[in-house]
Amino acid sequence: HEREHEREISELTAKHSEEMEKLRAELKEEQRHLLDELRQQMAATHRAEHEQAQLQSQTLHSLELEALRLTLNNMHTSQLELTQSNLRKEKETA
Repeated sequence: HEREHEREISELTAKHSEEMEKLRAELKEEQRHLLDELRQQMAATHRAEHEQAQLQSQTLHSLELEALRLTLNNMHTSQLELTQSNLRKEKETA
């Protein structure tokens, strides 16, 4: 009777160890899967942030170019107005 009890305990212990090993393997696989998902999400976030930064940089560059164009246009207009004014004065004094 004692031997049978020991055998049952031994079987239960072996079964328990087997179950624990199986659960550890499943947990490890799930952790690996979650880590892969996290890596993919982080990479996607990084790409999106990089694209956003590039877009902001391009927008800033476009705005700077437009500001430069407007400044040059204003300077040119002022120069033309000054030239016209000088020509009028020359005609008036001639």
